[in-house]
Amino acid sequence: RRKYTLKHCLKNYKNQKRKLSKEEVGARFERQIGYMYENAGMNVSYNGIHKKFQDDGIDLIIKDKKTHILIQCKNYSAKHNVHSNTIAQLVGDSLTYELEHPDIEVKRMLITSNDNLDDRAKEYLKLHKTEHFVKQYSLDYPLIKCKKESMIYHLPCNANYDMIKINIKRGDSYIETEEEAVQLGYRLANN
Repeated sequence: RRKYTLKHCLKNYKNQKRKLSKEEVGARFERQIGYMYENAGMNVSYNGIHKKFQDDGIDLIIKDKKTHILIQCKNYSAKHNVHSNTIAQLVGDSLTYELEHPDIEVKRMLITSNDNLDDRAKEYLKLHKTEHFVKQYSLDYPLIKCKKESMIYHLPCNANYDMIKINIKRGDSYIETEEEAVQLGYRLANN
């Protein structure tokens, strides 16, 4: 049974017709945004996926030298507005984060899959100096995490997938196919 699950993991993950929970819809968008930053050489913590509803409005923590970017991701449909309470929670919790990390420059960012902020949310962004970017949701990026030091690859259906940090500077990478990972000498994680 496990071999079947792993063999079809990527295919099932990319199956657009599969019904997903709200948590999984959000987690997939967080992974997509996290990938962008990891691929740019930054350290990414998947706070929202690990802490779920106790993430304090901070889904991703991006660390780059003396700057931390606190990101709230919203993968809502175009007809579902993002409201000001989303920004209010991010702002409040980022202020707490700043107090806990006094030597770090902290930036706030909201990334949405659609440009669907209501007017009050747009006002909050300006008022609280919070950046906003729209990044269309997509599964069109490499999903297999390869750790150079251990020569192990991780699939999105592996239990510890979101705990694995990719460090491009140390030779870690994302790869498209299991076949490619095996050809490069990686072996599948045991979880």
